[in-house]
Amino acid sequence: AETDNTHPILIETNDLEFIKTIKDRISNAVKEGAEVGFVVGHCKKDILEFIKSQWQREALTYPFSPHECIAYLSSLYGLKFDAAEQGDNAEGEGMKPLYGHVLLVEDNKINQLVAGDMLESIGLSFDVAEDGLQALSVVKNNAAAYDLIFMDVQMPNMDGYEATKAIRELGFDDLIICGLSANALKEDLERADAAGMTDYRTKPLVIDKLYDMAKKYLT
Repeated sequence: AETDNTHPILIETNDLEFIKTIKDRISNAVKEGAEVGFVVGHCKKDILEFIKSQWQREALTYPFSPHECIAYLSSLYGLKFDAAEQGDNAEGEGMKPLYGHVLLVEDNKINQLVAGDMLESIGLSFDVAEDGLQALSVVKNNAAAYDLIFMDVQMPNMDGYEATKAIRELGFDDLIICGLSANALKEDLERADAAGMTDYRTKPLVIDKLYDMAKKYLT
């Protein structure tokens, strides 16, 4: 497949042989200008050394904090990450704990981890659904359990727009659904509104923005 150099490539593995198998493809992507990152277990020194020797890159190693994850992803996108500023936000200074149970609909494992830690840090408990179909099933069976849904819009099987529309068609008109997307174009906002989303927030998530959105709807 052709490499899309507009987006970084993130490879998660604990298998050195797998990395060796795709070594040439990674090297070609790097030569073509793609930013390539790696997520591995902290005990996998053989993989870490191989990555550094081949491509002079550091890996994000488990376990990692949300700040470490955000900093690493920001570096892949060429974005500035102010650790001190993010640290102040993450400590929740001036943020009174919120109360509620949230459904986080997100297919990306790392995004689940980061968003989940943020939700817990502001006082919220949560469950995870990995795509729109799972979210629809969960809501059908126990909608009353959730005070708010954070719904990623780009997912396999059933995206967030379709899932939201299906939830509304079931009659759950008062259920708060906040869309999450990397896109902030006018047509994306219009599509979210047409699907029945209550609110819409662009990624990457920052804890104070997530808190502000949740605070609008939760005590």
